[in-house]
Amino acid sequence: MRRTLSPAILYGALAFALAGTLTFAAKAFTDYQPAISAAAGALGHGTIVMVLIVGTLLGVWFEEGLFRWLPIRLARLVSADKRVHWAFAVIASIAFGYLHFAASVLHGQWQNIFIQGAPAFVLSAACLRYGYLTTVFAHMVWNVMVIVLVVILAVVPL
Repeated sequence: MRRTLSPAILYGALAFALAGTLTFAAKAFTDYQPAISAAAGALGHGTIVMVLIVGTLLGVWFEEGLFRWLPIRLARLVSADKRVHWAFAVIASIAFGYLHFAASVLHGQWQNIFIQGAPAFVLSAACLRYGYLTTVFAHMVWNVMVIVLVVILAVVPL
């Protein structure tokens, strides 16, 4: 279990840090306006609990299965070449970023393709190295860190 949880914490924190860095860069160099403060203002106690349940327990399993496990599994069936595995991981990460851009009201700006896609590649690296379960836990860590940030922004006025 330690082989799963320790890297999950590391990769989840790395994904969170990368997403934060890319968010600040997008805000500094483009017209990007993060929706996180609007989300923070809209959250009530019941909503926070629901976001925690969906974001860390339910959605993560689906997203990781669709965007990490399935493409990497297909890559391994197609070829034993690691470059093919990494190519599938890159494509899946771009798809993850794009779908977070296209399908969500809160993430409706083109910059989210990179803000979500680059950390998704970090999760793909975790999946390639440690497997699906580690990636699920890493994604949970990332989501919990985002939710904690949203709650802090809702409580502490900036």
